[in-house]
Amino acid sequence: MICKVKETINRYAMLENTSSVAIGLSGGADSVCLFDVLLKLRTEFGFEIAAVHVNHNLRGEEALRDQKFVEELCKKNGVKLNVVSEDVSALAKKMHIGIEECGRKVRYEAFESTGCDKIAVAHSLSDCIETTVFNLIRGSSLSGITRIPPIRGKIIRPLINCTSEEIRRYCNENNLDFVVDSTNLHDDYSRNFIRERIIPQFSRLNGNFAESFERFYDSVEKDENFLNLQAEQLFEKAVVNSGFSREILLSSDEAVLKRWLRFILNKNMKKQVEKSILILLKAQLKNALRFSFQKTCIFPQTVI
Repeated sequence: MICKVKETINRYAMLENTSSVAIGLSGGADSVCLFDVLLKLRTEFGFEIAAVHVNHNLRGEEALRDQKFVEELCKKNGVKLNVVSEDVSALAKKMHIGIEECGRKVRYEAFESTGCDKIAVAHSLSDCIETTVFNLIRGSSLSGITRIPPIRGKIIRPLINCTSEEIRRYCNENNLDFVVDSTNLHDDYSRNFIRERIIPQFSRLNGNFAESFERFYDSVEKDENFLNLQAEQLFEKAVVNSGFSREILLSSDEAVLKRWLRFILNKNMKKQVEKSILILLKAQLKNALRFSFQKTCIFPQTVI
């Protein structure tokens, strides 16, 4: 496990120019494994560790148990801990967003508040596979079935090439205690159903399905990166004065044009664009409706 994590860190240069790392520590097996591994690697890579625990106040006494467990773990190992307690349910209603989205927002704001160079979270290869299956069922595009990014800005995921089985084996071999979120035991949640009912069936078809998914991710990520590069080149090629050439855009492949539209919208709207909006805009582009001040020119400000 240690060697595998080191290989991942080096492959993606996760700790380059890094003197401090904040670890998202929920108390579950994955985060406890990450905590222990980074403790053992901090001298070799030359960084200090801090930990962040977010109590979402969604599970009553169980959430308080998790917080106490993390506090004791950090105290035992001499690691500075920042505990953030937030009524996520109430905040989600106030912000008019879903509880899951709100919880994620609160967590990453808490991570950022540490001021550390990097933020380590415990997503694993198993999490990637579950997400891929979930997104496939929802009819995702190519980008939705790639793996969770190993590194994104300050966020690093050192366990991204490790499976849940490897993580739990590491915890058992190193006598690491961890807490269990009882909500993960109920398969009435979509992700839990995928984890507990669907993923285990993969082993019946291929005992090495995790390795197969790694090869799959390497393949689709190359394709996705190529298409995104084509969209960037289209952006530069299609520029006309202060807008874009409709003729050049419509002559491009549909897969590239879709990514160009998403790039333009995400850049200006600062949020992800729904597929239905992209379909509508592509149709309007083909019919030159509400896109241009001239017949040959599309202006980004009129796309928004």
